[in-house]
Amino acid sequence: MYKVNLQPTRLKELNDLEKKYQGDWKILRRLKCIELKNDGNKPRKIAEKLDVSQDSVTDRVKLFLEWWFDKLCNMDYDDRYVSAYKPYEKDIKEMIDKNCYNSYKELRAKVEEVIKVWNEKTSLYRFCKKKWIQLTKSVI
Repeated sequence: MYKVNLQPTRLKELNDLEKKYQGDWKILRRLKCIELKNDGNKPRKIAEKLDVSQDSVTDRVKLFLEWWFDKLCNMDYDDRYVSAYKPYEKDIKEMIDKNCYNSYKELRAKVEEVIKVWNEKTSLYRFCKKKWIQLTKSVI
């Protein structure tokens, strides 16, 4: 568990940066993450409030603790992780359009069988959420 305990000068810097980046929701959300963590919120609660994953919350807090605000406000995405599902996004959408899946577990099993892509348990769910791909559930 990573703790953030901002001193008054850092808290003022955070507030100034929030004002500066008011129009940039990505940076503002990163800064809000630090503010909420400083207020004593747990990663799950922060993730819910900011609509990000708990992993993102932890990554941002770790980044902040190492680099302060510099990296949060100037993130470089060149070496960003690319999902193993990205090349198959169109295929996954077609699978969902053609069939009804009641859970991501069912969809993941089908993806592993047909496309032969296996990844960490929740990564397909996160990939679909990020790409706004929703399951078509059967009506009983």
